[in-house]
Amino acid sequence: MRNVLNDFLLRKKFYLIFIFLWSCFFITGISNYQGSFSIFILFSSSFLLLLLSGLLYNKSYFYTFLTLLLWLGFWFKSIYHLIDMTPFVEPAGLFSGTPSQWDHALLVSSMGALAVLCGGILASLFNSGSNKKLNNLPINNVPGFFRKSPIFCWFVFLLAAIILVFVNKKFEIFVVGIRPETILPWPLNSVITLMLVGGGLAIIFASLLWWDFLLRKSWVSSIVIMIFLSAAISISIMSRGSFVYFMVPFFYALYKNKSELVYSNILKKNYKLMTVFFIAMIILVFFIVNNLRESRYFSDYIKQTSQQTSQQTSQQTFEYFNSNLEIKNFLIKLEERGRIFINFSVDRWVGIEGVMAVSSYPGIGRKLFISAAFEKPDAKNLSTYQVICPWPISDRVMKSNVNFMSLPGGFAFFYYSGSIVFLFFSVFLICFLLIIFENILTAFLCNPFFSATLGWFFAITFTQFNGSPQYLIPNIIFILLLIFILIFLNNFKISGRL
Repeated sequence: MRNVLNDFLLRKKFYLIFIFLWSCFFITGISNYQGSFSIFILFSSSFLLLLLSGLLYNKSYFYTFLTLLLWLGFWFKSIYHLIDMTPFVEPAGLFSGTPSQWDHALLVSSMGALAVLCGGILASLFNSGSNKKLNNLPINNVPGFFRKSPIFCWFVFLLAAIILVFVNKKFEIFVVGIRPETILPWPLNSVITLMLVGGGLAIIFASLLWWDFLLRKSWVSSIVIMIFLSAAISISIMSRGSFVYFMVPFFYALYKNKSELVYSNILKKNYKLMTVFFIAMIILVFFIVNNLRESRYFSDYIKQTSQQTSQQTSQQTFEYFNSNLEIKNFLIKLEERGRIFINFSVDRWVGIEGVMAVSSYPGIGRKLFISAAFEKPDAKNLSTYQVICPWPISDRVMKSNVNFMSLPGGFAFFYYSGSIVFLFFSVFLICFLLIIFENILTAFLCNPFFSATLGWFFAITFTQFNGSPQYLIPNIIFILLLIFILIFLNNFKISGRL
């Protein structure tokens, strides 16, 4: 009874703090907003309802993650820049910041948020999620090969993962922003990429961790090992966010199912310590990858320019920077470490910039959407979104093998059509179907780690939406293949043949 009361008081304090902070941000944001107050209120209200529905009332991992990512990428990012009055890190195409353009972008974003909200509400009525008690599932739910040699299975997995990380780092098969340096025989490049960033290692880890739980083994050490491994993956592919993307689903699944998953005091005693360790690793990975990026992305021209300007007088430097605005901006970004970390925390979430760019583009319409929907990935030709929103860095600043591009996000992609109605029903249908799909798999496999990992993959895929649906096809096929393998193992779990 005492624990229930303490939990209630803690939640009440959290809600009060959240309401207070949200109100402060809202009041400050609307006071700086130059457009229609009614549209800004609609924008803020729709994303607030979306966030609350995902965190408080929905059992779907996909929906919870999606609402959080959309809230960060749209409302939180917009409010931050309205308050701080700093430019967005990502380009926004022809968006110049006029009141009418802001109103248009916020209206489109609000309709997307409401579409997700409606899709989530409808899907909750058809929730076919499992009602089984997780801590009462039998050991026979574990495949026979894992029951016989769990340590050997973990060893093979970790060895394979370490080899993949090393091979990728050595041959630069997939590095964020850099064209592949090595082309291996088909389909090795794709397999290595999909294992590292396509959900392969994460899904295998989710399965092994769950089987450990069913065998009543302590898996705190497994999570610590995976924190180190996910950090190594982030460094290997030079992605600051990959580390967070890999581990967040597991921590959330632990928290969401803490009453059933904590069958001993081991996790209770170590959960807070692991969280602190995880946050410390986030900061460490951030600065390591930042340093690696500076040496791999930027050309010697930047370094030479920096050395030359440091030897000039203040007046000469002022004149030089004014005639080289592009270089000035990048040098400032490289020097302002504190600002970079803040921008990483706020601006890394894909969202409002994509809608800004697309909503201000004069060529949106049915033809543009059809063209974008069926365009094929091609490194030599610009994608539709690259045409709408080109990356503003010139070849003088970046090395020749570096290829930066922004991501539109799901809302922006469906607004290529120029129709808010089409955007609403497309987003609504996708959200509804993905929640139903997750619920079916949850009822069948009863693995919260897998459900959380899959939900995170779907959520991050939709919020980023890499330009064209055809970019997503290999990833989706790979995930479905892994799902079928898990279903196969699940079907043979009782007979002991595996």
